[in-house]
Amino acid sequence: MKKKIMVASFSLVLMCLTVSLAFIPFLQDSGKTVDPVGISLSADDQVAQEVVQETAQEEEVSGTYEIQTPVIAENEDSQAVDVTEPVNSVDEGVATLYFEKALIPGTSSYKLTKATPTAKKVVANSTDSITVIGKNAFLNCTDVISIDLSKLTELTTIEEKAFFGCTNLEEIIIPSSVTSFGKCAFEGTQWLVDARKSSDKGLVIVNRVLVDGYAATGAVEVPNLVQSISEEAFAYNKTMKSLMIGSVSNIPANMCTGCKVLDKIDISGATTIGAMAFYNCAALKTVLLGSALTTINMYAFSNCTKLEEVSFEHVTNLSTIGYSAFADCTALNKVIFNMDIDLIDICAFARCTRLETISFCSSLGEVEVNENVVINVLVKDGAFGGCKNLKNINKYATGANVVFTFEDFALRDTYYAAHS
Repeated sequence: MKKKIMVASFSLVLMCLTVSLAFIPFLQDSGKTVDPVGISLSADDQVAQEVVQETAQEEEVSGTYEIQTPVIAENEDSQAVDVTEPVNSVDEGVATLYFEKALIPGTSSYKLTKATPTAKKVVANSTDSITVIGKNAFLNCTDVISIDLSKLTELTTIEEKAFFGCTNLEEIIIPSSVTSFGKCAFEGTQWLVDARKSSDKGLVIVNRVLVDGYAATGAVEVPNLVQSISEEAFAYNKTMKSLMIGSVSNIPANMCTGCKVLDKIDISGATTIGAMAFYNCAALKTVLLGSALTTINMYAFSNCTKLEEVSFEHVTNLSTIGYSAFADCTALNKVIFNMDIDLIDICAFARCTRLETISFCSSLGEVEVNENVVINVLVKDGAFGGCKNLKNINKYATGANVVFTFEDFALRDTYYAAHS
């Protein structure tokens, strides 16, 4: 019985094979062909398949990356964002960086808005003019260890937190054209950790910009080669006792916010002091200012509770002391102004509870001055509000007519207002 079944099975297989062989000429006549796995393809499909196979083989040999088609997407910085077309990968495992870019309004230049590294080591390249790396562009790209920006030869600005949270980033190659670094641009990177350790006195300087001074210690003197300082460069430093800056004219916002042991600063070369530049420097006692200073911005020295005296007597170009600039400096007992000041803004010295005397002095008597010269000094509401012990306001002027305007509440809750 088993032999009969086997013979019958063999006969059936032989019959199927005979039919298949007879059917092949029909397929050939109809323009069809049979591929190795038995799937029927048209002649055009077969050519396409061969091209795909050849391309795949070539890519496997050359190691190139596929070039993606550019896409357009909406972006808040401009009307459109263009995804760059990456070129072939470079040698030694370094891949071309994929990134999105946005046209900067009113220019022909672009901002790199978002990067998508596809390898641990990447190099940025573009046929367009990339002048800015935007805020958070590389945010939390934790896999990348090396970024080469040297081919972006027109790059000038790296905005705040551009590389924030790139915890494994050890190497950044920055072109010499970059002259502006936003606050915390490299915070959280291994590159910054290493730079702090290897730099002189903990000052991280790139292209003549002081990018970071968080690790600065003791008496710190910023080298004259430094032309600018990034915002928050020294913020919350715990070991810097004194700071001298002679070569930088613009003291940036939040530069030394929260530096708890800083007790002396010499910024005699400054023309402007940014908002909250020395806010909450609780140990600060001595502030040296120069004649070039024109503006002190809001909260610049607010809550410096050990600061006892401030003199603007020789600061002949100072025009504005901003909102709450010295508010809550509770140890401050004496302030001397130069008569050339134009504006003491709202709450500028509010709640300086030990302040007893303010004086307005003039250097105009040292030169010949037209009698018709009029100097207007405006003291805004609340400028000295809450200075409960303020008793004396001295006004000294020679060679000019000086008009003081104290707004209604400029001296509110002061001894002077209550007894005059």
